[in-house]
Amino acid sequence: MTKELSLKEALLAEFGENEPIILRYIDSEEKYGVDKNSFRKYLSNLYKLKEINRAEEGIYYFAFTNTYLNEESFLSDDKLVVSKFIMSGKKRYGYRTGLSFANQLSVTTQVPKMTEITSSMISRNKVENLSTKYFIYKARAKITNSNYRLMQILDLINDYENMVEVEDNKAQEMMTLYLKNTKISRAELNSLINEYPSKLFRTLYNKNLFKVIESTVK
Repeated sequence: MTKELSLKEALLAEFGENEPIILRYIDSEEKYGVDKNSFRKYLSNLYKLKEINRAEEGIYYFAFTNTYLNEESFLSDDKLVVSKFIMSGKKRYGYRTGLSFANQLSVTTQVPKMTEITSSMISRNKVENLSTKYFIYKARAKITNSNYRLMQILDLINDYENMVEVEDNKAQEMMTLYLKNTKISRAELNSLINEYPSKLFRTLYNKNLFKVIESTVK
């Protein structure tokens, strides 16, 4: 078996079908014993051999064939954006924010004109114009599995007047419930708060929201 086909089997076993494989997020040397340059070359060769599909430069996937239509699957725009900017596997590096998140939390009925995302994977804000428009914000701090929910809530509080339509006590209830399983250290909480402008502190005080974020301290 060639190195390319051996790598294909390993990738297929790990990612499965119709899941994005983002080269820059993979430590190929640690996972597959292949240096980055060779890894890219092998994936390019597999693509030329039609053993793997390419969504865009540096992002591949294994398509599955619809036997009824005799067509290969494509990655949806949302799945592609999620893998690039929010999470891959169990690793979290982004989250939905703005009206997208406020709507999810049921504190507003406003319909977002675009999907807003905050990500640790970019160095400056950017726009992705796909079937839906995505606005990607550079994260204020490193996003992890343990802090992303709190960061979503801090974003919401920072723009409270524009985002929240329900009564303050209802908003507090929804936020507290959303943060139920979020636990971070006091030092990390203070560090995150300090990344936001002073209006966050005013809203925390005026809307009696300190107790909401304090609930996350372990």
